Amino acid sequence: TARQIDETDRDSWINEWTSLGNRLELLGDKLLNTGHKVSAREAYLRASNYYRAAEYGAIPSDERFHESWSKNVGAFQKAAQLFKPVVRPVKIPFEGKMLPGYFWSPDDSGKSRPTLFVSGGNDSWIEELFIMLAPGAYRRGYNFFTFDYPGHRGAVHLYPDCVKRPDFEVPFKAAFDYLETLPEVDDRIALAGYSFGGYVAPRVTIHEPRVKALIPDCPLINVYDITLKAWESVIDNTIPREKLQALMEEKLKNEPVFRAFREYSLWSLGFGGKTLIDWIKSDLVKQFSIVDDIKKISCPTL
Repeated sequence: TARQIDETDRDSWINEWTSLGNRLELLGDKLLNTGHKVSAREAYLRASNYYRAAEYGAIPSDERFHESWSKNVGAFQKAAQLFKPVVRPVKIPFEGKMLPGYFWSPDDSGKSRPTLFVSGGNDSWIEELFIMLAPGAYRRGYNFFTFDYPGHRGAVHLYPDCVKRPDFEVPFKAAFDYLETLPEVDDRIALAGYSFGGYVAPRVTIHEPRVKALIPDCPLINVYDITLKAWESVIDNTIPREKLQALMEEKLKNEPVFRAFREYSLWSLGFGGKTLIDWIKSDLVKQFSIVDDIKKISCPTL
């Protein structure tokens, strides 16, 4: 598949990864129909992975962007039914929306256990987080839980206005309230955050006493400061803004996947149709900082 992709051609990237995902999903269907449930589950998980790869190349205005996400979710949920016990899709009610998530317990006994609650990053999927981290929780007797918080992939696919916000403790309160309704969940909840989740998880922990352990990987204490340092040359550049934007667009002509990543990132921040410079110079980015409150975290932290 990789050899058939022209990295400068968005259509090539999307079409080849989608084709591979389609082949594996059909293989999964065939295997399931002949009673090979384990192999079917693995085929569906691989299909889900390649549909996500296809989505990386699509910008939000491309209908294939949403199609790839839907295919990923569909293939993963086929696999979810073949785990023992099954992986439960859940919905977290928040501000009139139903945010998708997954809950998995090591068995069907209903016994209360500690729970690993994972928050993803800027460009991750909850299906990807499950594949990466749930087996480790399972092997150690932990429940696993994750959900699409505002600005996370599934949230903005379903609700384009459900974008990133500095006060993530507000939507996460709804998730913790949901976990409290589950008999399998005791009060030992570890919150892990990966990539941009390294800001989300500490921010939530500052305000949420139900977090009993924190794992930020890696910690993002001041997103504004990091953004300034990362794009210092752009911000301080003496080239007129219009000229600078034109140069950036020219550079991205042959980098469709990076361009798609940029467009998705701006869309998930509520800056769809705008530029990176608009985001960098906005007042919003300054609010993504926990410098003044970091000492309020009192639970064990890795």
